Amino acid sequence: MTVMQKRLGAMQEQVHALKDLHKNTTCEKVWNSGVTESGVYTIYPFHDRTKPLDVYCDSTTDLPGWIIWGYEYRIWMGLEVLYQLTSKRRYELRVDMEYFEGETRFAKYSTFKVGEGTGYVLSVSGYSGNAENRMKLLEEKK
Repeated sequence: MTVMQKRLGAMQEQVHALKDLHKNTTCEKVWNSGVTESGVYTIYPFHDRTKPLDVYCDSTTDLPGWIIWGYEYRIWMGLEVLYQLTSKRRYELRVDMEYFEGETRFAKYSTFKVGEGTGYVLSVSGYSGNAENRMKLLEEKK
């Protein structure tokens, strides 16, 4: 391999690394890139930015940038993925509920984290909203 080929290879690696830096790592960054519609988008939330994760990004609830998962949107994340997401940066949790009569309520927690290992312990705090705080027992254990 010539010196020129080695330099070219090194430059290609640097270009690839720079492209990885611009991959969206959160729904908030999806919105900051100019996307304005809710929908399923691919983000790269893990440190190495090589594992894509398809998530439903919501632009209509509260401020844009919420990751939605659950039955309605056909996006389901396992506990390991939630642990990986919440261990790298700070997340909030918002739970929206609709009763059979059409009444809606929500509970929002300023801190949301899923712990590592057996049991994946849920940690929430900082409640606000108009629904009953059903996570109060978790908050009181701290």
